Amino acid sequence: MNKYLVVLCGLFYSLAGLCQTDNAGSGRAIRFDGIDDYVDLGNIYDNLALPVTLSVWVYTDPSISTLVPIFDSQDGSPVYNGVALVTSHQHVGMTYGDGLGGNNPAYRRSKAALMNDPTGKWMNVAVVFKGKTNMDIYVNGVNMGGSYEGYSDAPMHSNSPSEVAKLGYWFSNGTYYRFKGIMDEFRVWNRALSETEIRDTMCKKLQGNETGLIGYWNFDETTGSTVFDKSSNGFNGALIGSPERVYSSAPIGDVSTYLYPGSWTGNSVTLTYGTDRLKVSNVLGSPSGIQVYAVNSLPSQTGGLAAGEYDKPYMGVFAATMNSGVTFDAAYADNNIAVCAKQRTDNSVDTWINQSLTGILQRTELMKYQCCVALDVDLGADHSLCDNSSYTLQAPAQFSGMDFLWSTGATTSSITVSTSGEYWLKVGDCNLSRDTVAVDFQHSPSSFSLGQDENLCTMNARFLNPFTAPPADYDFTWQDGSKNQGMLVNNFGKYWLKVKNSCGSFSDTVTFSKISEPTINVDLGIDKQICGQTNTTLSLPAGLANKTTLWSTGSTLPSIVVTASGNYSVKVSGACESDADTIAVSFMQPPPVFSLGDDEVICNFKPRKLSPLKAPAGFQFEWQDGSIDSTFAVRDFGEYWVKVSNACGTTSDKIKISKLTVDIDKIPNVITPGNDMLNENFVVEANLLGSRFTVFNRWGERVYDNINYQNNWNGGALPSGVYFYILKNDCVGQVKGHITLVKGD
Repeated sequence: MNKYLVVLCGLFYSLAGLCQTDNAGSGRAIRFDGIDDYVDLGNIYDNLALPVTLSVWVYTDPSISTLVPIFDSQDGSPVYNGVALVTSHQHVGMTYGDGLGGNNPAYRRSKAALMNDPTGKWMNVAVVFKGKTNMDIYVNGVNMGGSYEGYSDAPMHSNSPSEVAKLGYWFSNGTYYRFKGIMDEFRVWNRALSETEIRDTMCKKLQGNETGLIGYWNFDETTGSTVFDKSSNGFNGALIGSPERVYSSAPIGDVSTYLYPGSWTGNSVTLTYGTDRLKVSNVLGSPSGIQVYAVNSLPSQTGGLAAGEYDKPYMGVFAATMNSGVTFDAAYADNNIAVCAKQRTDNSVDTWINQSLTGILQRTELMKYQCCVALDVDLGADHSLCDNSSYTLQAPAQFSGMDFLWSTGATTSSITVSTSGEYWLKVGDCNLSRDTVAVDFQHSPSSFSLGQDENLCTMNARFLNPFTAPPADYDFTWQDGSKNQGMLVNNFGKYWLKVKNSCGSFSDTVTFSKISEPTINVDLGIDKQICGQTNTTLSLPAGLANKTTLWSTGSTLPSIVVTASGNYSVKVSGACESDADTIAVSFMQPPPVFSLGDDEVICNFKPRKLSPLKAPAGFQFEWQDGSIDSTFAVRDFGEYWVKVSNACGTTSDKIKISKLTVDIDKIPNVITPGNDMLNENFVVEANLLGSRFTVFNRWGERVYDNINYQNNWNGGALPSGVYFYILKNDCVGQVKGHITLVKGD
């Protein structure tokens, strides 16, 4: 039966309507008559720039007599523009123009791959434009090499608004060329596809959103004159002339795999799709590669298939070669059991037939079908088991004595399984005489822990997630109703998680509490000055003795004894709080007793410096004039005092420095030597001793002279009378006077 997907189409045209598409396998294709048929894609590629990749499935009619165009991105002018793809009986060619002229190879760059006649067979052609001497031509996923032509050094030019992109039509050098044959799956990319990408995509449908895909026409519409672009651009085209929509022969599936070995000896290629598996082996004829594809739908043409005996998917094989005579064997299995398969050559064939799966020529498509009378094997409902380590599956009793084959390979009437999965049993020889049952070993949620309850000072964000890779059937419920596997926790509080599945549940709770403690306030008091002592004790304030303590000395006791001046600090820490303080301790002695010296009476004054202490540091000084230096410069006679103080006390001293003076009234003016033994000598005060003493008579004659007088002159032999004297020394200067000498009898 035919199965079509009805989609809304024609939205981009003024005549909107409904069309049908054939999405099974390669679906439909476009046949061109070589006379007036082509596809007008419109002015869509004026911004095209290298690199560019073109890909298409093409069947070229053997009756062509010259080259035929597959695609031209800028058609309508004699100037070489854009990119173009052509083929003939001898080659596949690609070219791009620089927009500077035509009918001369100076305005283009081309590459041609010569080969045995490519007409009369389906082939995938992919051409990759990367640069003037960097182009590749792939046929059926094989790089065909080739030679370059043209010598333009200008870049490819595509900005020609008057020219349009066309399939099957090309105007070049004054000549019109038309394509004769069939095209399918035309694709345009704005990037250079690699060889691997070309092989990956040539035998399967695209989604339309592939990276770099800027045009995708699969021609699967069954009616109408519009061909729809399945890429995101929506560049829909129009059929011009009378192109015919036909069943496509291109080998296209929903998925594909391939192998391009250097040799097929010992090599095979297998595609597994769901429970279906197709293996291709014994490949002869040396094809470059084998492409295997699967179509996940029923075929559009079902001739030869009885209703109810077949099901999707169906599989296909394509020999990637330009040579004939390639053969291969195919083995089709479902659930690892070989099944019967009907074949057709390709999607355009309307009838499926039974034929050998060995020695298949070139290509095939295969549909599995029911080929025997199936027994009604029923293993019962699927089993969901809780906390069981194993389970026994038993063949139905009515088949006792028959041959059994389990999916495990066992041939007994029962098997014991211990892992979850699907298990099938085949009874007898018919591959369809079987049933499948699912066994799901489930376990109650395992125990877990959210962690220990915690008393914290501050709540740092944390992620509660007791599972690394929990089973998919676990259902999570947190205390706030959220269903995620884990929970981000930012606040203090109580958190719980319940995990359940069909077998049971498990839960756990964790609480994060804030530690409550009084504020710690450390105060060591004001700085200390210790007078006349060798040590002092520093202690913590009351109430902190049970806290963690660390002094700057390293001590951890509540108090310390210090013996040296300095700064002492302590840090007190509780569970959460901490505080610190620093105190300065100065050990001091009272100022020492000192002396400025004895009072002095001197003749001549010499400047001096009074220094009460040899080590004045740490003391304050106050002198009689209010100055505060540790020394005082004395420059004159007088009385001087100083107070020396610190925090521990004050000491002081003073000194008087007086000038020596002479009391003239105390110098005798009469001496009486020889009378009564009194007043015998001329006696002066002690401060005049050592002076020069000179005596003169009344005539001015010097009668006595002593340069170091010591109170030892009594007139000598001089007669009584009045005499004059001069006392002279450095202290008092010169003193003059008279002396009466009265001698006794």
